Amino acid sequence: MVVSIADYRSGVVNKGVFSLERANRSLPLVRRIVEDIQEASGKVADYQEEFERLAEQGNLEQANQAMLCLSKARQEYRQFCRELGQLGCCLSDGRAGAVDFPAIVEGKQTVLCWRLGESKISRWHDPH
Repeated sequence: MVVSIADYRSGVVNKGVFSLERANRSLPLVRRIVEDIQEASGKVADYQEEFERLAEQGNLEQANQAMLCLSKARQEYRQFCRELGQLGCCLSDGRAGAVDFPAIVEGKQTVLCWRLGESKISRWHDPH
């Protein structure tokens, strides 16, 4: 199921939530996907900058090539985000590598939070 934080904030989704144990077990795969997202994000930024520079210089042929690479990098980024969503979690901050896992804590909807570089999930917050 592809879910978003907006779905949880609105109360639309009431199943497919993570336990802390399940979320922590998913971290090896989530970590790899987030690393891929960050790499793709860097490519997007690089190709965007290259395109703008080449277009400014009037080098339209190379600018067009950079635009094709930019488009491919954006597609990769979106695909990695979809993969994360298919696991049931959501990228909350691409730069920090932060991921939110919808959960129920003490009977209330909440979001378990994890950032790239952390070994386990150790915090959560209200989804609103």
